[in-house]
Amino acid sequence: MVNSIRKGKRGELEAAAYLHGLGFIDARRSQQYNGLGHGDVICEHTLPNLHIEVKFGYSVKKNGKVVQDMHCSSTAMRDALLKVGRDAGGGPWALLWKPDGYRQWRCTARINGLLSHFADDDTIKAVLLELDGSGGIIDD
Repeated sequence: MVNSIRKGKRGELEAAAYLHGLGFIDARRSQQYNGLGHGDVICEHTLPNLHIEVKFGYSVKKNGKVVQDMHCSSTAMRDALLKVGRDAGGGPWALLWKPDGYRQWRCTARINGLLSHFADDDTIKAVLLELDGSGGIIDD
């Protein structure tokens, strides 16, 4: 349990740093301050309407072999998508995720009613801005 909490915190901090690197200069872990944020990572000014959930380093190992990994059609992905959809309360959401052993962050979101997966930084940035729809100002 403690390792899981530590991994979640590390993932949220890395995700906030990733978003900061994309130009969302106000990105921060919601638990970092008072825990009242709506997502794992919040961008109060640049993405004020977007609920962002983070999944980091997901894999289940048995006897040293990965038996379940986070990928587009995994049970872990399905569970994460159910959670983010529920937690967003009908509002726009994005799932930022980085599988165990990978460098690149990925983003999954519902676009025009369809689940879409993105792994390119420029595309992820554009998708997050589009999903939020507020026209927030980012640092280019």
